[in-house]
Amino acid sequence: MPPAALGYIQSQPYRLYLNGGTRPDFMLPPLIANQNGGHWIVPGEVYCRHVDRHGHLCNKSHPFASTYSLRNHYRKVHLIEVPFCNSGTLTGTQDNEVTAWFHEVVNLAMPTWNPLQPDNRPTRLQSTSTPTLEPSSRPTSYLPPTPNLQPVQPPAASRNPPPAPIQPPTASRNPSPAPIQPTHPQRPPPAASCQPKRPHPLPGPRTIGVTHGRPQ
Repeated sequence: MPPAALGYIQSQPYRLYLNGGTRPDFMLPPLIANQNGGHWIVPGEVYCRHVDRHGHLCNKSHPFASTYSLRNHYRKVHLIEVPFCNSGTLTGTQDNEVTAWFHEVVNLAMPTWNPLQPDNRPTRLQSTSTPTLEPSSRPTSYLPPTPNLQPVQPPAASRNPPPAPIQPPTASRNPSPAPIQPTHPQRPPPAASCQPKRPHPLPGPRTIGVTHGRPQ
């Protein structure tokens, strides 16, 4: 665990502020002069909050390497002198105040940072006159810090009855066709004759004809 002076780094509000390296434009309060007339940044800040006269956030939306790099960006690009902010050596009270400031940021409270003394001893002041961002500079989608997830309800049962199972094809009710009969009646076989067969006559004695003078 980090020491108490850097406890805000491990806090959930600070992790939501980092947003995985994507600047959460919709939740960031614009950088304006506080009641003491100064522009102060909070220890641990890495995103530019400068808003131009048209109401647009700075186009440098990437996270800077450190709060010190962000301070140099304000001084060189936007010509705003930001007092030195030592984000590495905070007392326990200061660390709690920094954590509370990031908590208000992720809850869209748009807080300002109003240190009482030059040593960055913080006190939070709710801003009452913050410029309004143009719709074009606002993100199209925003993930709230603590989403309220509802349990998924099972789908309602369908009122339509389930389809009937497919029945196998039934046998045809039509009887099988009768075999084709021949058109011509068959001739009956000849009836057996009951008459006794007549015996063939036996040949009679051969008559030898007699001619005159010689036998034949």
